[in-house]
Amino acid sequence: MQTQTVSLIQRTKTGLTGCGNIGPMHAEAVATLSESDFEAVCDTGDSRAGALAAKHGAPQVCADLNSQLKSGIEALMVCTPNYR
Repeated sequence: MQTQTVSLIQRTKTGLTGCGNIGPMHAEAVATLSESDFEAVCDTGDSRAGALAAKHGAPQVCADLNSQLKSGIEALMVCTPNYR
């Protein structure tokens, strides 16, 4: 008799804003989560966002937060600096 495993967990479309110091660490973590589809990366420096998206398989690179929020993501990791 074969046993079939059924997952009841729905994958969450996740985005990341901020590709500086801490962003790449969070991107690596979310890209490995079975509960998450890493969908969109946003940063003021397009080259950093593009490189991070390519490295972790995120299909969308957004130039600003408004376009990222309209990209279909359901969760957002904000990895911007917390200082002024």
